[in-house]
Amino acid sequence: MQNAVNLAQGRLPNEVKLTGVAVSKNNGTFVMGIGITSDDPSLTNEKISNYLENNVVNDLQRIPGVSGVQVFGERKYAMRLWVDPKRLADTA
Repeated sequence: MQNAVNLAQGRLPNEVKLTGVAVSKNNGTFVMGIGITSDDPSLTNEKISNYLENNVVNDLQRIPGVSGVQVFGERKYAMRLWVDPKRLADTA
């Protein structure tokens, strides 16, 4: 496994190398499921998913023995941009 990691690291951009690479074992079994809901109608699925991603997932992944955390039904904020190539070229 270490050889595969070393080979992959050689092809990574410097920014990624500076951040670091984490390798974890996964035995493929599902151990726990947790349901997160809210009675507050202002908390949409997107807001709950965003909260979990920003405040819960990383903390759970830092627990020794936890190989991965997955949010099922995750909803992420997205933005779609339309770029005028001519105006973009004019600013360069």
